[in-house]
Amino acid sequence: MSNDDTSGLTPFLNPTTPLAFMSKKDGDLLTLSRHFAFGSLSILCWDVMDSMVLDYGLFFVQKPSWTSIIFVISRLSALGFLGLSALNLTTAPLDCAVVVHSMNVAAIVSRACTGFLFYTRVKSLYSSKRLVLGLLAAALLASIAGATFGLWTLTGIRVGVPTGAPVSKYRGVCVSHTTIPYWSISLTPVTEAIFDIFVCIAITYKIQQYQESDDTSRCQTRGWERSNNWRNWVYRSKGRPLSRLADRFMRDSQIYVILALCIKIPEICLVLVAPLFFRSTSGISLMFAFPDVALTNILTTKIYRNMKLGRRGLTLSPFNANTTLDPTFIGLSVQNTSRIKFVKRPLALEVFTPSAREP
Repeated sequence: MSNDDTSGLTPFLNPTTPLAFMSKKDGDLLTLSRHFAFGSLSILCWDVMDSMVLDYGLFFVQKPSWTSIIFVISRLSALGFLGLSALNLTTAPLDCAVVVHSMNVAAIVSRACTGFLFYTRVKSLYSSKRLVLGLLAAALLASIAGATFGLWTLTGIRVGVPTGAPVSKYRGVCVSHTTIPYWSISLTPVTEAIFDIFVCIAITYKIQQYQESDDTSRCQTRGWERSNNWRNWVYRSKGRPLSRLADRFMRDSQIYVILALCIKIPEICLVLVAPLFFRSTSGISLMFAFPDVALTNILTTKIYRNMKLGRRGLTLSPFNANTTLDPTFIGLSVQNTSRIKFVKRPLALEVFTPSAREP
């Protein structure tokens, strides 16, 4: 329900709710942001529960390291940011400023930890390439600085309070607000997108190199025609070219990066245009930040988990030592977890190659 008209998206029927005293446009979009927050939180919680068996091997079968601590902090901070955001868009907290600052801290810590896990993966692939590592480290620091600058300038205000009503009775919806130009907050998704592009290109290039040198991959190209000049990036099948580089980009792990990058495009646009059309800009501009945080966290923890388990040649067997499941399979589900055991097997995965050295 809104002040102008009854909203089809807003599930509130009580006319004293905060969204009832907002315009229909703002009320609908804030409700849509809340759905994004709850959906992203549900996806991340599902991934946490689904990977508990693998995480058991990461922390109890092997000796935990300091990067494992960053792994845990990354999970907790992402869950904290999404949980506080969903709660903040649903209820009216007593101390709006404290909740918003807690969200900002959780978002900054989540970005720093996930970025560092990305960096450790690329560092293991480019251990002898100082230029690549230097550029990636600079992009990581710029990403953390952009997130810190963009989010730390936000403070909490209340919207949806009717004119003349006491704030204690109508606490309103707590949203973020900044006194600096709102476009400057776009530095957060922009710097994050630059870093993610660096990571995506670096890993894709290594996938291409390993695939070229792998004898087994040549068996998979049977029936495909390959040339020896610049067209070696192209497969030819019945006269229809298919970019091999695009094939590398569409691997399982890379799809997460591409989705995160695609989500950042509307996120940047909303940050820039939201103040021109909407009063409650915070919940609207953060709408696409919620799935971005969830997808990035799922990907980085998956890469780190496989780097540790795959590095040792460990995988899971839900039935016996002769039946193994690939540890990159996110949807691992077994009926009898008591029969799960860790067994040795050689590693042959896309970005998690046996020649990649752990830092």
